[in-house]
Amino acid sequence: MFSKFFVLTSIVVWIMPVMTIAGAIFRKDLLTRKEWIFLVFFSIVGASYVSYSSWQDRNISLVPIGKEYLSCQLKSRNEPDPETFRTVTLDCGGEEKMAKEELYDAAVKAAIKYGYE
Repeated sequence: MFSKFFVLTSIVVWIMPVMTIAGAIFRKDLLTRKEWIFLVFFSIVGASYVSYSSWQDRNISLVPIGKEYLSCQLKSRNEPDPETFRTVTLDCGGEEKMAKEELYDAAVKAAIKYGYE
């Protein structure tokens, strides 16, 4: 669902530092030691920045959903069958809604983090 994209980007971006470290170990003849250290350092810094900003974007995109969930009363958390997802039941002004527990928890946490309660 929503988190698969952000997990995938956070993993894929770390391929460059791993390949840079592998190059520094196995192909020492391509660059000087100082250049390898510089390249490894900045590839790790770059991957860290992309991972961090990706997770921040995930949180920001969940804020509107979290605001909606916070305006509702939590009725129950449902224990599922082994084949189904864990869900929560919300009462939104007489209308009953169901949401995946993982999405509910992440969205509410993001909304609270950005000042909505």
